[in-house]
Amino acid sequence: MGYFAGTGAGKGWISRSYFVEPGLLAQALRDHGAWIHPTDKMPTELVGTDGIDSFCHRYDEVIQQAFAGTLGHFYLHSHIFPPSFDVHLEPSKLPGFTTRRLREPAISLRDESLAVDKRSGRLQTNSSPGIFIGLRIAIPKVWFDYSEGRSGEECDGAELICRPLFDSLTSSLQSQTKPLKVETPLGTRTTRIRVCPAMKRRLPEHPGFAQLGLVIR
Repeated sequence: MGYFAGTGAGKGWISRSYFVEPGLLAQALRDHGAWIHPTDKMPTELVGTDGIDSFCHRYDEVIQQAFAGTLGHFYLHSHIFPPSFDVHLEPSKLPGFTTRRLREPAISLRDESLAVDKRSGRLQTNSSPGIFIGLRIAIPKVWFDYSEGRSGEECDGAELICRPLFDSLTSSLQSQTKPLKVETPLGTRTTRIRVCPAMKRRLPEHPGFAQLGLVIR
């Protein structure tokens, strides 16, 4: 089993960024029949479960730490997929964990970040270092299949098993969120990050915005 996808394939990803409350995310995942598991290695206790409560608990912890200004190292990178998705499981060398191997790409979910370029003053997302500002959901536009003796056949991302789930899930989140606007030294800017009403009300408490010299609009 194996594949190569996304930016390295020369076509990039289709991605959407959201900062929503864990309960809203959990409900959206359940409404669309999605499972969510950590990439590669996962706690064996999650095998055969949708993993939603486990992920949203970790996501909530990261949010609380970000708002308290105590956020250190964390790992949210996960895969979203339908329960019928082709996943090969095998024991991990790490006790209590199971290794997952996918025949084709699943939906990628990882943390989103926001920063201000020191030279131009422009906003940057998916930037390190940067402040935690929710989640980025993505799926590759193309991928190369190296499974079952194949030598890298190029495949259209639109035909991925997970693509309908990506479209329906992001459509649902789009309908419950609006673009985040911030005031910068260069004026008001609209970011690619979409926030739900409840999270927007909390954002002024996020110490990262003051550190970047930004004001929520």
